[in-house]
Amino acid sequence: TAYYPNFDRWYEATAYPAPDGLSVYFRDVTKGRQVDQERQQFAALVAASSDFIGVAGLDQRSIYVNRAGQALVGLEPGQVSGINVLDFFPESERDNILSHIADSEGGEQLVLDTWFQHLRTGQLIPVSWSFLRLRDASGNVSGYATVTRDLTERNNAESLLRASEERRRLALNAAELGTWYVDPATRATKTDARYRAIFGTTGEWTDYMEAVAVIHPDDQPAVLEAVAAATRLEDPAPYAIEYRIVHPDGSLRWVLANGRSSLEGAGLARRVVSFDGTVADITDRKRGEIELIAALAAAESANQAKSDFLSRMSHELRSPLNAVLGFAQLLQLGTPPPTAVQEKNVGQILKAGWYLLGLIDEILDLSQIESGRLTCVLEPVPLAEVLDDCQALVEGQAQARGIRLNLPQKDDLCIVTVDRTRIKQVFINLLSNAIKYNRKGGTVQVHVETAGRGRVCIRIEDNGIGLSPEQLGHIFEPFERLGQEAGSIEGTGIGLALSKGLVELMGGRIGVESVVGQGSVFWVELDAPGAQVSAPPD
Repeated sequence: TAYYPNFDRWYEATAYPAPDGLSVYFRDVTKGRQVDQERQQFAALVAASSDFIGVAGLDQRSIYVNRAGQALVGLEPGQVSGINVLDFFPESERDNILSHIADSEGGEQLVLDTWFQHLRTGQLIPVSWSFLRLRDASGNVSGYATVTRDLTERNNAESLLRASEERRRLALNAAELGTWYVDPATRATKTDARYRAIFGTTGEWTDYMEAVAVIHPDDQPAVLEAVAAATRLEDPAPYAIEYRIVHPDGSLRWVLANGRSSLEGAGLARRVVSFDGTVADITDRKRGEIELIAALAAAESANQAKSDFLSRMSHELRSPLNAVLGFAQLLQLGTPPPTAVQEKNVGQILKAGWYLLGLIDEILDLSQIESGRLTCVLEPVPLAEVLDDCQALVEGQAQARGIRLNLPQKDDLCIVTVDRTRIKQVFINLLSNAIKYNRKGGTVQVHVETAGRGRVCIRIEDNGIGLSPEQLGHIFEPFERLGQEAGSIEGTGIGLALSKGLVELMGGRIGVESVVGQGSVFWVELDAPGAQVSAPPD
């Protein structure tokens, strides 16, 4: 048998011996060859298919099952001819299958979702089962065929999708978020129940401009501008905006809307295909913010009133106190000289007066810092001069308690950029506290170290009562006293708060390190261009 190109036909040639040579007979077998080719192609397709493809006779016994079908149900090649079509189904499904086959009598094909059962493991396999009656040339049913698809992956995907949707729904419910979707082509807007509850509307579908109409008129321009930015074709902006809506009963609600646009295509064909997102009712939060702002404003106003009061009272007290001090000094210098008792009494008046005057000055300075009215005049000042002056002023206090003051060598010191008067005020406060809260006979050590970047750190260390962790968190707050447990120690709690404010006004930093019972280290970091001092002690 051969193909004859000139005729585009297949011929079967048969040659017989003849008296004069050969007798050759040709038979046109083109149609048969085409049928064979189609059968071979079909067989190849069936064999390569990933679906279960099987053929059964009228007795419903299998004649053929392709490789994918055998693998799906665990069928060995030698078992094919002896298996019944119903054997592929679990027993619970067989009556249902027979019922569907009977109901489909007269039809050519039956398709339904059911289960196959793995012949070896018994595992149930979800399938889409297609049942087809085969007919001969006379139209009589000659057998049956099936094309069955494994639905495991589809069902898994659907399960994952359902789980994802359920998680999304739970997340939206937990966050109390409503959702919306806008079709830019039609402006049709779809909303969920929570969105409608927040906006006080009823229809699941609405026109976009009807949704905009619910927004407070003062907020509509900002919302429309944000939507335009979020739906532009190039570089769309994130959509996140807070605005007010007006409920049908006239009440106002605050909402937070977040969304994004989805785009497709490029160039002139680029377009927005959807604009969707979430909305949350933030009315309670906004009310809280408004109340907080009002409370902060009230607190600021009260704090300002307190600062103004302290400032006025300080000025009012200074005048009579200066008069008291002035007359006490005149009594000391009076003629005739005061008696010993008078001298003692006048001395006590002066001591108390100077203490009160210093206290008034601290209160006045603190109130001016809090109100932002205090300024510092910065200039280069030798650190050695500052520490010497401060040591002279606190030396008597130290001697009275048997405290030894150790200051660094003058050669180790540098120039700092400070307000000369105010920095002395800071160090006198810190040294006085170190002496006051130290143990009798203890030591106050002053170290000076480089702090990098043209700065210097002055550390004032004592071996006194120390501070608790709770005190460390509040020690620089106004009216917070050191050593509360040592009830006999006097103090107003102003000095450290004032020192912190002054140091920060001079561009510096102040801090403390301490352990209860092991003393404290207060440190001050200041600008010191070109500072070169000794390294800290080991």
